[in-house]
Amino acid sequence: WFYECSYGMQRSLAEMYLADERFTATYEREVGTGGARFVHDAILANAERADG
Repeated sequence: WFYECSYGMQRSLAEMYLADERFTATYEREVGTGGARFVHDAILANAERADG
């Protein structure tokens, strides 16, 4: 843990995976095609589950 990260902040961070095409391209080059979308969706699903 580096800092407190509320579910609202996690949702905002999740958007970063898709909002900037340079970030998406870099992440997908390292992880694989569809990786950025997968992480984005997983973060949002977890936040929704936790917040209800």
